[in-house]
Amino acid sequence: MSSPRFAGLAALLSICVACQSAFAASGTSGPARLPAADFLPPAERPLELRVDDVQTNNLNHLVGLLAEATGVEFTIDESTRNQLRQMSTGLAVDVTVPPEEAWRWVEGLLVHSGFQLGAVSLRPPYLVGVYPMMPRGGIPAFRPRAIRVAVDDLVLCEAHPAFNFITVLDLPHVDVRQLGNSLRALTSDPSGGQNVVPVGNSNSIILTGQGSTLSDLAAMLLWIEEREREAWEGRRTDSEGSESGSNGPTTSGPGQTPPGRG
Repeated sequence: MSSPRFAGLAALLSICVACQSAFAASGTSGPARLPAADFLPPAERPLELRVDDVQTNNLNHLVGLLAEATGVEFTIDESTRNQLRQMSTGLAVDVTVPPEEAWRWVEGLLVHSGFQLGAVSLRPPYLVGVYPMMPRGGIPAFRPRAIRVAVDDLVLCEAHPAFNFITVLDLPHVDVRQLGNSLRALTSDPSGGQNVVPVGNSNSIILTGQGSTLSDLAAMLLWIEEREREAWEGRRTDSEGSESGSNGPTTSGPGQTPPGRG
């Protein structure tokens, strides 16, 4: 499908995707099944961060605080742990993170510093891995498996910006092959983890990516689908009215194939 309307929407999408490029994702190796609701236990107490102690004002200590508050165990290889110890949180003042924001806050800081999380076990005892996003010291970057999430549960991606997710969108009024080509050209991900894959001859598209970056992209694609659906229905209504006025046969109706299904 190619139209001025679609071109305008694609231009708008390019702006939104460009704003997301700082949150490049890492890849997947077999989706993990996502339980209902959140997939990790919440923090039971606030996280108290003090910037005046160089022994605790680092990312390794921050991950330790999250582990203590949530009961989730973290597995970190020695090279990555040393990197976390050497990296300051960058905070200028002491911070108290409320329990309901603990995961999102710590994950956001890890992503900002070039790290990602991967689900090793989503059942008690919970186990989460910490990995660099990009190769370091000649060691290839590990690509943790993506967590499969339904469209209705994309809010979980926003709550966990450091995890990788995979979802499938159905876009019946959009040419997903043309859209997929545009998105692959627009999304710059040096880690190779963010993917947009049209599904065969259907109008579904597979998205893989990291946390809020994926949810933002999915929201934009669903917005494009809604605008294209409205435009298609408007054209169908105009066509029905025109043919009804001329007493000609009606060629459009509820069973008409949306333009994206070609």
